[in-house]
Amino acid sequence: MKVRLQKFIIGLFILIVCSIILLTYFQVQEGKRLNEMLLKDTIINQEMLLNEETVYEQTDNSDKKTLTEELKAENQKNEKKDKQTETKEEVAAAAVPSDITIVGLGDSLTKGVGDRNKQGYIGMVKDKLTEKLGNEPILKNYAVNGNRTDQLIKVLRKDEVKESLQEADYVFITIGGNDILKVFKSHFLDLDVGLFQTENKDYERRLHVIMRLIQEEAPNAQIYFTGLFNPFFQYFRDIVEFEEVLQEWNESSQIVLGEYENTHFVSISSLFETYDEQLLYKDNFHPNERGYELIANAVYQQIMINEGKSEKSEKELKE
Repeated sequence: MKVRLQKFIIGLFILIVCSIILLTYFQVQEGKRLNEMLLKDTIINQEMLLNEETVYEQTDNSDKKTLTEELKAENQKNEKKDKQTETKEEVAAAAVPSDITIVGLGDSLTKGVGDRNKQGYIGMVKDKLTEKLGNEPILKNYAVNGNRTDQLIKVLRKDEVKESLQEADYVFITIGGNDILKVFKSHFLDLDVGLFQTENKDYERRLHVIMRLIQEEAPNAQIYFTGLFNPFFQYFRDIVEFEEVLQEWNESSQIVLGEYENTHFVSISSLFETYDEQLLYKDNFHPNERGYELIANAVYQQIMINEGKSEKSEKELKE
């Protein structure tokens, strides 16, 4: 019995050991198979990821290419528009002249006293130039009521006035009337023609200073000097020599201006003598709107004559 029991126990032990070995073997095999499957899945997943990245990259590159092409087309479109805009601007620039600057100097006539519209002749000339040029000129008016030649010299030495003159294309001046009035006021009870002649010499010297100061700052500007007219006979009809005084002063102005380039004397004395209509303001001294209109017409006519001569000279030089 003992021997059989021992054989049974030994056989059972061998069976258990063999079972354990077989189980271990199958577990190992299964593990290998699982590992292979896992590895395969991993490889497949990686390949899928790589494929997806490739697809994304291709799509992205395609999008980038499309975007680049769109941007290029848009840039070309914008460049075309810019060129068209530049062409239009060039045409417009050629059609409309650059800014013209007018500087006004002198006394109340250039200031426009007596014109209820506060334009004066200088504002009216500006309007005429605007209509002609198609571009409104810049107007800087430094005229002062009551200014004499000695006071105008002080005005011309101001920095602001110098800077404006440096930009000026036209300079309009009226001066001298208050120099004559000064003689009247100073010698009202003992007036004599000799007093006006003496003052006229000083006037000429000061006018030379004025012209030099202007042309130092504005050598290329066209200067239009409006002469004296005679409202004074309204008060001094008994002074026969007064008309001669005005004529002498106007002639002195013309002589002085003749020594400087780009200067033009505008005579207006006859305007107020030949018209029957009322041309003076209620103070019977300054022009009214109609009076200033006549002065503006005379100045503008002189500008047109001068520019016509300039155009003719340029044409002759080209020929």
